[in-house]
Amino acid sequence: LWPGNTTDVTTLIPIVDRLWRRFKIRKVCIVADGKSVFFKDIGKEFLDQNGGLSGAIMPDYLHLSAKGYDIWGKAIKADIEKLVK
Repeated sequence: LWPGNTTDVTTLIPIVDRLWRRFKIRKVCIVADGKSVFFKDIGKEFLDQNGGLSGAIMPDYLHLSAKGYDIWGKAIKADIEKLVK
């Protein structure tokens, strides 16, 4: 992160932990200035009530299905609408 950043970096810890557990990635660079580059964690939107990832959302557990893209679109729609005004 950079000087002047207002993000509470502790909110990123669970994301970095998930990257480590799943892909063994520990070094992460998040570049979001809140003006032209944005970060929004929508991972929880894809999970079922037990915290699992359904094959209906991500059949190969890598690429979204049509249903997954629908969830993604709904999760970012309000943010996109604000940006294009």
